[in-house]
Amino acid sequence: MSAGRRPRKPPGRTLNDELSEALGRDVVKIEALPIAAGQSAHLVLERSNSPWRQGVRFVTEGVLRVAGIEAPQLDIWTDTAPPAVDIECVGTDGLLRFYNIWQSGRRPGVESRSATSGMLIEVFGDGWRRYLCNDIGVEPDFEKLVFRISID
Repeated sequence: MSAGRRPRKPPGRTLNDELSEALGRDVVKIEALPIAAGQSAHLVLERSNSPWRQGVRFVTEGVLRVAGIEAPQLDIWTDTAPPAVDIECVGTDGLLRFYNIWQSGRRPGVESRSATSGMLIEVFGDGWRRYLCNDIGVEPDFEKLVFRISID
């Protein structure tokens, strides 16, 4: 996990228009779920199937806390985080935003929100949502990273 400096306020839900049109369903680049101070998001990292390091970036206009680290932006990586992570919302503008990230080694730092990236969403009746992620490549493979989220 890593914490970042205060980011510019990201938008609400953002779609990958090209992939959405090609697949005939919403492909989300940035998800935005309602959250209030005092609530927690529960993340379960189900699996990753990519040659590159995979993770999820969480952002709010406020403060998030994971394992004693507080920041407005947190990166949770599959290779360093436990399979289940609780993300406490200490302060917020009302939205928890998140998207898949990766490190391919093609350039320094974290990569995200490319022309071919995005998440398919499965919504369950028990409050959980599953996100199936694609990173890069001309043939989308939404098994690169799979995780679940619930907020209570």
